[in-house]
Amino acid sequence: MPCRHRAFLAPVLLLLLGCGEVVSGGSSLGPTAGQRYELMLAAQDEIEASSAAFTVAGIGLPPGVTLPAGCSDTSSTADADGDGVPTNATFSFTNPPCSVTGVRGGTLGLTGTIQVQDASDTNSTAWLTTLNDLAWQATDSGATRSYTATRNGTRARGLGTGGKATLITNLTTIHDRPNVVDATVEVQLTTSFTPVGSSTITPDQPPPSGTLILLGTLRWRRSTEDWQLDVGTITPLVYDSTCAGPQRITAGQLALSGTVHGQDGTLLLVWSACGTDPARSWTPSGS
Repeated sequence: MPCRHRAFLAPVLLLLLGCGEVVSGGSSLGPTAGQRYELMLAAQDEIEASSAAFTVAGIGLPPGVTLPAGCSDTSSTADADGDGVPTNATFSFTNPPCSVTGVRGGTLGLTGTIQVQDASDTNSTAWLTTLNDLAWQATDSGATRSYTATRNGTRARGLGTGGKATLITNLTTIHDRPNVVDATVEVQLTTSFTPVGSSTITPDQPPPSGTLILLGTLRWRRSTEDWQLDVGTITPLVYDSTCAGPQRITAGQLALSGTVHGQDGTLLLVWSACGTDPARSWTPSGS
């Protein structure tokens, strides 16, 4: 029976230890199908997390996910300049009660803390977010398998109301799921967001539809695997705020370039529809 990779939350049922390796191009070098999938998961996980971080609405959650009212403890609600960004607040999450059903057919829980610090005492749209053991735990509908992504680090949101905004990310994420060795993903990315048409980015409201451009590096480590990759946007990623679920990229191409499984090359990720994983193709350098 072939290994099936798509499930309520893709990482949960990707049990690589039980899947035969499919080697790119018939060579022993270059990423296997499973390794290409792992890199896609890391990139998509970061895109989902960062696209929601351009505002403080639903802080720390994937796009489109709303936790029960009052589930988090907040150290302060002060907003000295009234710009919708807390002056200095720490949000603490505990599961339960910070969980919600219906996320990719299962349950999503949130634990850990996020500190939000306004960058200015005057009205602006710049702030610093510090994540401490912020964990998304997704459990399938049968409550039999779970996947956890735990983040530590910072996201710095640049100035800009209405027009393009930037997000500078420096994070380490630990990916943990059943029967697979934990993976560590380090991202150092600058992400720019441009709203569509006359839409604007409002700090205390979810982001509108727009386009994302990512530039930086991604390091993926697990056991003896250690891949340092450059991240570049070939065509801007189209973020559709009306798309149901966290995977809201409907078009665009992202390139991850470096040495994977002993071969230099580029992994191209191509999005085509709401809620659908991107297509993945590997091109060796010089081809």
